This record gives sequence, structure tokens and C-alpha cells, in this order.
Amino acid sequence: MRSLIFASALCAAGLIGEAVLAGKNANKILRELKQPAWALPTTAWYFVGLVYFAGCFLATYRLVRIQESGSDQALALGLIIAVMTANVAWNFLFFRKKNLTLSFWYFLPYTLLTLALQCALMRTDRLSAIVFSVYVLYLPDALAWAFKVWKLNA
Repeated sequence: MRSLIFASALCAAGLIGEAVLAGKNANKILRELKQPAWALPTTAWYFVGLVYFAGCFLATYRLVRIQESGSDQALALGLIIAVMTANVAWNFLFFRKKNLTLSFWYFLPYTLLTLALQCALMRTDRLSAIVFSVYVLYLPDALAWAFKVWKLNA
């Protein structure tokens, strides 16, 4: 029960943080920006978010349930919190500050942080790593999209 509550609370905090720091006009901002021809439709962003939060939830839930806590488990949990916090900050930079340049450059260390999480999950819980890898595989497209949006709107 503790793991369910912790994972739910962490994901709820991440979702609320993203919504609050992105502001009320996130969809409007996306629609107003010049987009590359291959950009995901707005509704697909919700699917990406669902996959992301499902991966974070599953990994957090399973890591908290592990009986023998150790440094690998603590590292993976810390990285989940760091990735979720970094994702909230990116929403602030992109939607609230509308700083396309900084939001692109911010994506580079964010991607490295996410890859570090993926590696930690591979060492601690393979199922979580497999589920989270769907999001990790999306990141090159997201990075290319952020670059193109920055350049198209500069």
C-alpha cells in the first residue's frame, strides 16, 4: 500500500507541477508556434505524457516495493524524482517563459539524466526499464522537434 501511495503522490505532484508551471495557455502556445511538418499533433502529446507518467509510476511503485533496499534502488528513485522535476522545469521554460532557445539547450542534459535513469532501471528492475524505454526512444524525436521549433520561431 505504501508503494502505491508514494508512486501516486509522486506522479500527481509531477502532473500538477507541469500544469501549474506550464500555465493555462499551453495548448494555445503549441498551436501558435510554427511547427515542423513532422510534428506530433497536439492530442499525441497527451499520449506521450501518458506513457511518461505510466513509466514513472510503474518504476516508482516497483522500486518502493523492493524488499532489499540498496544503493541501486536509492539511485533509481532519486533519478526518477530528478527527471520528473526536470520535466516540470522544462514546461516552465517552454510554455511560461516561452524561451525556445533555452528549452532546447535544457533538453540536452535532461536527455542525459533520463538515460541515466534508464541505466539505473536496467540494474534494478527490468520491467520498469522496458516500460520506460518507450519514453526514452521518443526523446530523439523530442530533441529534434525542440530544435526545429526554436529555429522556425527565432
